[in-house]
Amino acid sequence: MSRSGQVRRRSELGCWAFLVALLALAAGVWAFATPLFTGPDEVSQARRAVAVVRGEFTGRQERPGPPLLLTVDVPPMYGEPAEQNFLCHVGPLLDGAPQDAMALPSPPCPDLASEATAGGPATVEAETVQYRGQPFFYALVGLPTLLDEHVAGARAMRMVGVVATAALLASAFRTVATSQRRRLATVGLLACVTPGVLYLAGSTNPSAVEIAAALSAWTAVAVLATADEATLDGPLTGRLVRRLGSALVVLALCRGLGPAFAVAVLAIGTVAAGPGRARVLAARRDVRVWGTALAAAIAVSGAWLAHIAREFPLPDRAGSGFATALGWLPWYLHQSVGVFGTNDSGVSPVAAGVWCAVVVLVIAVGVVLLTRDRTDHPLPSGATTTAGPDRTRVRMAVLSVVALAGGLMMNVTAEGLSLPPIGFFWQGRYALPLLLGGIVLATVSAPPAGASDLSDPKADRTPRISWSGEQQLATVGAVFAAAILIVVHLHGLWVVTAHHGSPAGSGRWVAAVLYAIALAGLGAISLVPAPPSPPEDGDRRPGGSAARA
Repeated sequence: MSRSGQVRRRSELGCWAFLVALLALAAGVWAFATPLFTGPDEVSQARRAVAVVRGEFTGRQERPGPPLLLTVDVPPMYGEPAEQNFLCHVGPLLDGAPQDAMALPSPPCPDLASEATAGGPATVEAETVQYRGQPFFYALVGLPTLLDEHVAGARAMRMVGVVATAALLASAFRTVATSQRRRLATVGLLACVTPGVLYLAGSTNPSAVEIAAALSAWTAVAVLATADEATLDGPLTGRLVRRLGSALVVLALCRGLGPAFAVAVLAIGTVAAGPGRARVLAARRDVRVWGTALAAAIAVSGAWLAHIAREFPLPDRAGSGFATALGWLPWYLHQSVGVFGTNDSGVSPVAAGVWCAVVVLVIAVGVVLLTRDRTDHPLPSGATTTAGPDRTRVRMAVLSVVALAGGLMMNVTAEGLSLPPIGFFWQGRYALPLLLGGIVLATVSAPPAGASDLSDPKADRTPRISWSGEQQLATVGAVFAAAILIVVHLHGLWVVTAHHGSPAGSGRWVAAVLYAIALAGLGAISLVPAPPSPPEDGDRRPGGSAARA
């Protein structure tokens, strides 16, 4: 690799690492500000993780009837103390939740730290509802508990999920930095990272990693599908292929619907790219390697899910009906933005509505701009016509609506018709890996031919900020939209910490300040264009691409 290539690679890695740090700080605030075992099904999630990492991949059925719960052997803190810590913090269901309220005991909160010195058996029996999904996430996050079976290990287990989510999201933000309309694409991606996503990242739950992997894959697909020939032949494509391939593999291995989501991302991306770009990409060796890895991941996940369905069959769950589920769609959107815990706290309906309004506006602007993009179409004689609509970008606009509609309807069909049949009641976050693709496809695209060198992470890919006309409006609008999203994030954190009464006193303010710093830093580094870097040796080849290794 040339010296300039090494410099750029280090620069790209540094930018990515800084984004990981900001995102890990934001999600880490949730991890330390919320009590242990209070996340969605976190008692069961944590029990599964500590069991899997100790070699117990499913558990054993000890109750008669359908295998809704399996028994596993766990360290003592993950038994009754974990259950009590959840119960002492749980509250009544939020208004609008479609589930029936359950009468739950409200014991005093245990002193989890005392479990470190309490005598007793090395393991206890405990039940978990989380056993059907692939074990890979749990094998990863459970590793810290081999070193510490108490509070420190449980916190570290959360932080493994935080770092994994942050790494995938940082890759998505680095991809967005190459987009034609960087500010619009950044606001779109910020709108995808809802308070609920960062909250899930801060609890022991594979959903956040699944959503982050989907976002990393969607952003890479959007740029690759719209890239010109010079870009496809440049170093950027290798990075995007690595991001896309690794994200799709993680997505396929993460949760039960992951393989289907990975196939959907790949299929929609292929249609968006068109036959010409698809053939160029398919001819690359790295694409074939990652394609083989993805096929293996899908096969392994499929084998696991088939094994679980055969060994622990669940009865068919009757859907609530299409019309009923359609009426619950606002609730599922509310969940996707920010309903926390066991659906017992969340951002206000007004805040969720404001977030959704920003999303609708961003998608509308993106679709309009995509359909306005022009390109020269060749004639059989070799001449070109006058500029007409860019067919690839028109396809992107259409497919963004398809992905968005598919994600919305998935909520309705899953709950109303049990399609897909997951065996349990539906949660809005389950459809986010597909639904968020609609936002990404509407806002993220590669610059047109002749744009500045995409292989340079410091290159300025947007017009300079000016104080007149369209650019002023775009800059002010993007900053205003990002500020609205940050305010909703802070509102969500404030609601949850008030609900739990933790952290107490000044700790609550410290958490809010750290959260604001992380989100503001993320918005600033993503929205403000970097100054153009000077050309280096090897950067003067036609098309502006750096010399390849």
